[in-house]
Amino acid sequence: MNFIKNHVFLTILFIICVVVIYWNFFRPVSRNELIDKNSKFYVNDIYMSDGRIYNNYLSDDEKKAYDSLVKAIKKHKGSIEIDLSSYSCSDNDECTGIMQNVYDAIFVDHPELLSFSTFSMMFTDKKVKISFVYALPARFFDFIGERKIEREIDTIKNNTKNMSDLDKIQYVYYWISSNSKYDDVFTYSSKNQSIYSVFFGDSAVCAAYAKASQVIFQNIGIKSYIVTGNSGEDHAWNIVYYDGNYYNFDSTVAASIQNKDSKFYYDGLDQAFLDTYSFDHADWYPEVMKEGNLIFW
Repeated sequence: MNFIKNHVFLTILFIICVVVIYWNFFRPVSRNELIDKNSKFYVNDIYMSDGRIYNNYLSDDEKKAYDSLVKAIKKHKGSIEIDLSSYSCSDNDECTGIMQNVYDAIFVDHPELLSFSTFSMMFTDKKVKISFVYALPARFFDFIGERKIEREIDTIKNNTKNMSDLDKIQYVYYWISSNSKYDDVFTYSSKNQSIYSVFFGDSAVCAAYAKASQVIFQNIGIKSYIVTGNSGEDHAWNIVYYDGNYYNFDSTVAASIQNKDSKFYYDGLDQAFLDTYSFDHADWYPEVMKEGNLIFW
């Protein structure tokens, strides 16, 4: 009798596990219509980069470095070495400037690089070794994370399909605050820079919130861009297009406060508050509104 009971229990447990795995990783989802697997900028089905910064704002040297870095990141390589003899930079400082610009471009163009956090550089003669820092230990975990995030996004798409654009923008702000808390302890952790941390209910920082917001916005039909800049310290946020204008949108504020009753909670949608923010690359972006709010008060 005990054998039968145990067998039934294990069978039920197995069925539950199969259902959970199917629902979270394999159930059919509506595809992102922008995905083009033939594009050089394709990484995965979460988000389709149009290579806007690459195509419009990078020099030939920066494009060359960008291509090398993205190729290595997609393969989850630990490091690569770049021969700078074919680059126009004359010293390490100038070469560092190129690489920093390239990092910013990849950050803005590719929020869907699930595991990539940052990189460090070591110069020797006319070569530079780029060492990558990842949120996840191997490409396999990227693959699993991508499948789970696709299904989280599908749920968000279903929840917002009948909403107005303004309601969708507000929904993303609320969703971020409900699903992740700002990491004010391990600020420099590699994992908290990735959208992985936001979608899996972990703590994160501004980089992850800007990337996650960007990914969601594309999938629900809201035009937006990631911004890097300064808000009193290095920061990342988004600008969103609504009713003919672009507005600053800072979901990090929502994740930091998490209390809708707080008078500070809506600061991330308040243009008077966000007007103090400065862009690292102002020429990369359209003009942003200096007044008005992205919420009905």
